[in-house]
Amino acid sequence: MMFYLLATLVVASTGVETLTLGEASDSPVMVGDGQNIAVLWRNDGYPAGGKWERWISYRISRDGGQTFSSEQRIKDTDGITSATADHGVAHLCLHHEIGSQWTNAYSRVDLATGAASAPVRLTGNAGTLPTSCSVASAGPLVAVAWEEPADAQHQRLFLAQSTDGGRTLGASRAIGLLNNVAGFPRVAVGPPNVFVVWADDLTNGVLLVKAKGSSVSPATRVLEKRIATVSAYGDRVLVSGGEHVRMSRDEGRSFSEPTSLIDPSLHIPPLFPEPRIAWSGKGVYVVAEVSGGRGIYFWHSADGGTTFSRAFEIVALYSRDVFAPRVFSSAAGVIVTWAFNPQAGQSMVFRVSHDDGETFGAPVSLPYKDVQSGAYAPAASYADNRAVFFAWREPVGKYKGVIKFVRVGLR
Repeated sequence: MMFYLLATLVVASTGVETLTLGEASDSPVMVGDGQNIAVLWRNDGYPAGGKWERWISYRISRDGGQTFSSEQRIKDTDGITSATADHGVAHLCLHHEIGSQWTNAYSRVDLATGAASAPVRLTGNAGTLPTSCSVASAGPLVAVAWEEPADAQHQRLFLAQSTDGGRTLGASRAIGLLNNVAGFPRVAVGPPNVFVVWADDLTNGVLLVKAKGSSVSPATRVLEKRIATVSAYGDRVLVSGGEHVRMSRDEGRSFSEPTSLIDPSLHIPPLFPEPRIAWSGKGVYVVAEVSGGRGIYFWHSADGGTTFSRAFEIVALYSRDVFAPRVFSSAAGVIVTWAFNPQAGQSMVFRVSHDDGETFGAPVSLPYKDVQSGAYAPAASYADNRAVFFAWREPVGKYKGVIKFVRVGLR
């Protein structure tokens, strides 16, 4: 595939170059694997004067965001609900149209060639409306978990796995049943194991199942009921539902007692129930937003999750309109990114720690603008050993916009 340098605009106030990637109808998603970066976004219109269509556009950089491939498309697709990248492949959960019906689907994008596989329908029920879907990967092991209506009163949760990097998916297996409410399943991969958590209204708790090959464990209750997330690294598994975490160091066979990350003396309000997690050797890094966008806190563990540090205030408590924090670990340090939406205008912000999360440098801020349906949307972010990357949709007219991309080098 031919690559070319994009036309650039130097942002004088920041000294970085802003690239324009293409026209868009929605905010972008960005995933990366080292120097390979994919930016994806939804679009719609009348291509070549034909009928109204919806599709996912994407462009790939293989040199750390300096140049991008030409735009490619995944047709008949209305959105990306989950995405990850690993071993040179991006894995996607999609809202995909089959005939005139929408459903959950999976697709893989080869970051070396840019080729995307035809979306594979995940649901077993034709015409089932797409709901929550989550994808995770580690090398050749890929897992997708989702929920769909079972009948008028219940939702059923499913899991499908691939052992060949997403080239083929095994049969879907039912792993849970809910009343007619969303369970928001989240999946993690720690080869050879797969872990799925979801909020279960029947037991009023967060349930977890472990899958290994064709074997799936019975669901066990691991936290009080609320949306939760799960992350795996080697034989370690961390389940978090806001301020409460539980750690396993034996591939999920047993978990520590629930531990609160919040020191009561700090008087921190409740956290958003889906914190972000990164790993590095024995290091574990957690970042979470205070509910209502009123602050961002960071915790780190240097002993594999046995103990966690006192909360570090990334953004001061009772700030306003900070949201969408992310955390990345690389040779450049521990990097936390977030979006800031004061009344004066939006900014993408990041801070870097060079001492494993003990301290952080001053915030670096870049202005941007992205409004969806009257509400501000966060920029997508990613970081590697050399730079921090942001992508966002900048409005152009009433309904359309363009995708912008910026790379900020790290020293």
